[in-house]
Amino acid sequence: MCFSTTASFVSGTVLTVIGITTVKKTKELSYLLFAAIPFIFAAQQFSEGFVWLSLSNSNNSLIQQIPITIFMTIAIAIWPAWVPISIFLLEPKGNRKIVLAIISGIGVIISIVSMYYLLNYKFSAHITDYHIKYEFNIIYEGYLKLLVGLLYLIPTVISHFVSSIKKVNIMGVLVISSYLITKILFNDYIISMWCFFSAIISIMIYFIIKEKSLNSAVKTSDSFSK
Repeated sequence: MCFSTTASFVSGTVLTVIGITTVKKTKELSYLLFAAIPFIFAAQQFSEGFVWLSLSNSNNSLIQQIPITIFMTIAIAIWPAWVPISIFLLEPKGNRKIVLAIISGIGVIISIVSMYYLLNYKFSAHITDYHIKYEFNIIYEGYLKLLVGLLYLIPTVISHFVSSIKKVNIMGVLVISSYLITKILFNDYIISMWCFFSAIISIMIYFIIKEKSLNSAVKTSDSFSK
């Protein structure tokens, strides 16, 4: 989280508890990727806690680079594939599932390309004005910068709106709203701050899984009673 070491570790702990509770509610194997999202956000928040510690208390570049790498890997290489695939697995058969399959394919490609950049280009983080700023040694300008941003948003945000599950749609509204707020108010720290807001929003996943599992249980009960 962009505020302090303590805040990062506290949010990571809370998200871990939410993740455990959500996974326990999961009744279908296909729901597990979606249910595990709070765990990934927890890992991201814990890694940023260690980024705070390493930048504040160590001059060892290796010690600093490890948590930065973990955070950046989750932020730009894991989410583009994980989010649409997890929503795809929630979706019942139909045209929406086909669209989500296509978006998932786009997400996987973006994740692979992102890993390539993580492995071949330098990136860093530093503390400024009580926030953590992550920087890539790649300069995107003009339309290219806009294109990169849009390609990232397709799997991580648009996939929510393709889903037929209303609460997933609402989650999408909250995610895109948090992105716009972050873009306006914290543009220099957008990676860290948007991840923080999205982590809070991931609390909704518990209620989505709870509802889906309840519906599955009712259908199973009905099938046995026939």
